[in-house]
Amino acid sequence: MEWSDRTMLASDGAQNNRLDRPSGSGRSTTGSGTFQSAAGSERALMSAVDIQNTFDLPYFTKFILIASFLASYNPPKLDMRYFAKVSNQGNKMTRRAKVSAAKKHGHDQLGSKLRQQLLGPKAFPIERMLAIFYSILDEEVEENVNVHTQIASLVSLRLLQRVTPMDKLDSIKCKCNVSYDTIKALAKSTKFDIDKYLYDFT
Repeated sequence: MEWSDRTMLASDGAQNNRLDRPSGSGRSTTGSGTFQSAAGSERALMSAVDIQNTFDLPYFTKFILIASFLASYNPPKLDMRYFAKVSNQGNKMTRRAKVSAAKKHGHDQLGSKLRQQLLGPKAFPIERMLAIFYSILDEEVEENVNVHTQIASLVSLRLLQRVTPMDKLDSIKCKCNVSYDTIKALAKSTKFDIDKYLYDFT
């Protein structure tokens, strides 16, 4: 199933028709964001107060947002080191030296470039984010969960921002619109250690 504008048009009703695990309130986020100046530009990031409702998101939707943050701030060339699974087994790669090796590899490849956290979130293809999403999950996604509807819901809540034109139906790109402190707290609520998967992030 492809994620298209039809899905996005239906996203306003997605909060009332979630097929994921039950959540608390479906309150929409409309508050103003805080602004973080970096690399000579200002990038809007929604405050922790404004996105308090992220903690009421369904379980799998939280992981979609976590995967989106990772896709926005990690270099794509490091995805294999952080998120690759062993091909002949169903288990994830062992963690030994994964973080240190990835960071060392990253410095070799990226040199002295500014940390991505200072530059702000980068746009990512939806396909890349979904690959990360399925990698970081320790369980199968329930059959009744419509992942693309959940993505559209996050866009409608402004937790994700679509950066490709609305009339473009393929190769859709988004970027994550939440701060590190917020995503770390959200990840903690799911018992997911996001710092193990973030490159050069402090």
